[in-house]
Amino acid sequence: MITEPTALRLYSPGQMAFATALGSPSAGLVLLAMNYRRLGSSRGFWLSLLFSLAAAVALIVFSIAVPLRGPKYFIPLLYTFLVYHLAKALQGEAISSHMKHGLKSSSWSAAGIGLACFLAILLLFLGTALILPDSWFPDDEVA
Repeated sequence: MITEPTALRLYSPGQMAFATALGSPSAGLVLLAMNYRRLGSSRGFWLSLLFSLAAAVALIVFSIAVPLRGPKYFIPLLYTFLVYHLAKALQGEAISSHMKHGLKSSSWSAAGIGLACFLAILLLFLGTALILPDSWFPDDEVA
C-alpha cells in the first residue's frame, strides 16, 4: 500500500464518520474502500467492500430481529464511533500524509455516498420486510 502522497485525494476519518452517520456503516466502509483503491491496495479495497455489504445485512437483520427499547440514537453513535476509529487505525498514516499536502476529498461527495447508502439500505429493508412473513416480526403489544 502506498503511504506517500499521490495526486489522488483521500477521505478523512471525519468524512467517513459523517457518511456513516448519514447512511450506515456501509457508507463509511465504502469511503474506506475508495481510499484503499486510491492507495493501490486491491486487497484492502475488496475486504472493505465485503465488510460494507456484511454491515448492511447485519443492520437490516438487527433492525428486524431486535426491537429497540430505550435510546434509539445509541446504535448509530456506536457504529459511527467505530468507523471513525477503524479508519484512523487502518489508514491514519496515509491520510495524514495526504492531508498535509492538501489532498482531501470533497465532503460533498462523502455526504452523497452516505445518502446513497442510506437509500440503498432503506430499499433493501423495505424489500426484505415485504418478502418476510409477519411471524418474523416482533409483536408490539404490551401485556
